[in-house]
Amino acid sequence: MRLARQVLGGDGWEGRLAALMIVDSATVWRWKVGRSPIPGAVLVALRCMARERQRLAAEAKRSPLKRP
Repeated sequence: MRLARQVLGGDGWEGRLAALMIVDSATVWRWKVGRSPIPGAVLVALRCMARERQRLAAEAKRSPLKRP
């Protein structure tokens, strides 16, 4: 769940993850405390989001916005 916190931000990441994965927030809580295993599809989605964030950050560093 460290990756979810990193990708989705600090406070409220559990609710954002629940909304993105279309599950109840109680389900995310069960994943967080280890009562239920985190589905592979959720892990894949989080890894993809993290990779996309890194790609966008690298792209922004390479080509800063041109100001008028």
